[in-house]
Amino acid sequence: MKLLTHQKEIIKRFYGKEAYGNFDEQGLGKTITTLFEAKKLYNDGKLDAMIVVAPNGVHANWARNEVPNVFPKHEVDARIYYAEKPFKVPAYDATKLQIFCFNVDGFTSPKARALMTEILDTRRVMMVVDESQRIKNGQALRTRYLIVQGRKAEYRRILTGTPITKGIEDLYSQFNFLGVGVTRWKSFYGFRSTFCKMGGFEGRKIVGYQNQDWLQELLAPHMIRHLKEECLDLPEKIYINEIVMMTPEQKALYHAVRKESIDELTRLMGVDGGLAAAAEAAVTRLIRLRQISGGFDPYTQKTMTGGSPKLDRILELIEELGDEKVVIFCAFVNEIEACAKALGDAALTYYGKTDARTRADVIKQFMEDPSKRYLISNQTGSTGITLTVTSRMFFFSNGFNLEHRLQEEDRIHRIGQAKTCFYTDFECGPVDRKIIKDLKAKHDVSAEFLKDPLGAFLAYTGEEE
Repeated sequence: MKLLTHQKEIIKRFYGKEAYGNFDEQGLGKTITTLFEAKKLYNDGKLDAMIVVAPNGVHANWARNEVPNVFPKHEVDARIYYAEKPFKVPAYDATKLQIFCFNVDGFTSPKARALMTEILDTRRVMMVVDESQRIKNGQALRTRYLIVQGRKAEYRRILTGTPITKGIEDLYSQFNFLGVGVTRWKSFYGFRSTFCKMGGFEGRKIVGYQNQDWLQELLAPHMIRHLKEECLDLPEKIYINEIVMMTPEQKALYHAVRKESIDELTRLMGVDGGLAAAAEAAVTRLIRLRQISGGFDPYTQKTMTGGSPKLDRILELIEELGDEKVVIFCAFVNEIEACAKALGDAALTYYGKTDARTRADVIKQFMEDPSKRYLISNQTGSTGITLTVTSRMFFFSNGFNLEHRLQEEDRIHRIGQAKTCFYTDFECGPVDRKIIKDLKAKHDVSAEFLKDPLGAFLAYTGEEE
């Protein structure tokens, strides 16, 4: 595998530096860039081992699917940590770079912490946190542990296309792990008081930001970011909206749940201090209507008697596509399982119930086995995997989070994709229609529900024709 120009630029600029953040947009090959840098450090006699900390399943993907793209088998020993079957740290071997891959959620386990400590105490290590937004919460045990242990590593790297998911306060813990840029502030609260404007009840809520130019000046020497449009001649994205009609059963249940919800929200909004309760209830009720739109009873979680018009349309389109592979994203587990059942042996699933030990194998099968034509996933599959064997993606349903949606799209629209990418949304009723519209407009849904729960609920649920 050859590096692209922007990847060579990153290695030239940061090779051998103690710490930096690679914030390249999704699909620009942050993993490969990091592995090539590690290989050069190893070949130059400056590195013995890598520790990779990544989301569950993504950590295995590093070892099984990414490392072989850079290292011949005889030059590397890559091991994956599983809580139920932890590895033993092998004896030092100067003939191989040792790579140890951990699940970021695993550091509540004393075994995982002991293994990492042993590796850091006995080897010259590059420590990599992939999808580093996962350590933005400085109060979390895993974040505190990684920051302390990371100081032992000769080299530290953070990788994410979305370093900020909420606000610039997200940056403190990530750069604190690196040990650069923010070290003058001994606590998150000092950082926050410098760069965040506080307000709301007792001044505890972040209501704006300040001194951003100074923060950029402090962090710029220790980070890099490229956009796909700057680096790649990727094919275009084409969006398709498939409208399907509700069955009579869906309509009846939709109307009943909507009316009941409006009555409840009206009652809550009329009570002193009821705004927060109404906001929570509105979101819960909206979830029920989204499930109905998919053809599922929100109370039994089973497919409704009249079936799922969305699933029926997906099966029709899949038949038209013949042997072409398709990735299907769903918001709810019962949708994943219904799609998998309907598509039979040709389907693979990648979600919370997928054994962490087999997740990398699932991706490998989808990429390489012609008989496995459909990969069905949810938010679990939105980061850290490459699915460029296909240029077709279906969205059975969507959540409200634009970041997750963009990450999902980028699983097929990244390095290695030569075809135009087609994204198909399936709209069944007012809720789907409004969510799809707001995602396209990059609209912040959560703010609406917090400000006016009843008004937001009415706007989102409409009246089905």
